[in-house]
Amino acid sequence: MSPKYRIVPDKDYVLWQLPCSEGKTGMGYIINAADGRSFVIDGGDADNADLLLNMIREKCGGEVTAWFLTHPHPGHAGALTAILADMPEDIKILKIFYSHVNLEKVERFEPESAPFAALCITLIKGSGIPTVNVHPGDRIKLGRTMIRVFSGGDGEFTEDYLNNTSAVYKFNMYCTSILFLGDIMREATISLLERYKSELNCDMIQMANHGIRSTLSEIYAHATPDVCLWSAPEDILRAGTEAGEIYRETRDLLEALGTVEHYVSGIDGLSEIHISY
Repeated sequence: MSPKYRIVPDKDYVLWQLPCSEGKTGMGYIINAADGRSFVIDGGDADNADLLLNMIREKCGGEVTAWFLTHPHPGHAGALTAILADMPEDIKILKIFYSHVNLEKVERFEPESAPFAALCITLIKGSGIPTVNVHPGDRIKLGRTMIRVFSGGDGEFTEDYLNNTSAVYKFNMYCTSILFLGDIMREATISLLERYKSELNCDMIQMANHGIRSTLSEIYAHATPDVCLWSAPEDILRAGTEAGEIYRETRDLLEALGTVEHYVSGIDGLSEIHISY
């Protein structure tokens, strides 16, 4: 029997941005919807697995309605991989959404990432959890939450293969929307802008690739978010470093476009953001 959910009129959506492990880049988010559904986006690296499990227990009643994976890099899928390798009995994941990657191309164009990507995909397939292969253009409706997929899947990429095949998700929740860019890079961004730039406007945006390397700034001009989510450790944002300069330049650009709030996982730690509707 399918789970039953109900709208709770006085309950907000809640978004948690998970902290980065010290010295590591990672991306992890949890969303509790007003109807009781819970979503995880990526989850961060393996060091975040225990924190993530405890939050799923405490905030989500031990059940994840849908787990959305952008791509199988350790900083994004490490926690999920660790959890699937030793699945606790009190945790349920009802469905995993991810963009299938071509492991032969990973081996050819990004060989250093091939062992982890293969392990991640093997554990997902062997978990027995239902999965959905997402494609650009997909619309996913989960209760009152609508998710659009703008990027992801195999492409003609020879550099930054897994980053460029990142699934990009836009969560639409009543009057609020969040755009999760994953680690999308310049090549994939060009295609995304050609197809979906009129749909990129959002209230919140997750900074692509931890702010380490910029994607096309045009994507932020079309998104014009009020809030920016940075899944980045403190040490790569320091002034005087290349990443720190990119962080400052991108932050200045966003503020010129009207962004008024920034949440940085490596500085602010665990952030809890309430989204009223």
